[in-house]
Amino acid sequence: MDLAVAVSGENEVVILKNDGTGSFTQSSTIALVLYRGILSLRMSMEMVRQNLVVTNAGSSSISILMNQGNGTFQPLSAVSVGSMPVKITAADINGDGYIDLISTNYLSNNITVLTNNGTGVFTVDTTISVGSGPYSTVAPDLFGNGWLI
Repeated sequence: MDLAVAVSGENEVVILKNDGTGSFTQSSTIALVLYRGILSLRMSMEMVRQNLVVTNAGSSSISILMNQGNGTFQPLSAVSVGSMPVKITAADINGDGYIDLISTNYLSNNITVLTNNGTGVFTVDTTISVGSGPYSTVAPDLFGNGWLI
């Protein structure tokens, strides 16, 4: 396992490569604009590489960073969500086999559900008001009905 470390004082994500013995060396750095959270995910069940998603609190958006397979990441897109996104949750919300995203938006008091078309393009599906200052979201099947949210 390699590591992606969110460094808020530097507004960047540092990629650390595991040498197989438990030691890590810095592989690359990704500069970002005022972010709050980071998440590693595969866009679909068939995808091998782990990509990164970061919240951009200063611009009320999330950014998708595609893994190039050599320790570097290519910014793919930024998607507008609510004000001050603080956490991202990944789950196949609509059962199509592609990992979707849920952004928890602290200042706009809502969550934004983004669906994945399978190529790394995420579009806003719905925004749900949830109350004052939401900070985190999980997506288990709480009702046992086969649906995550």
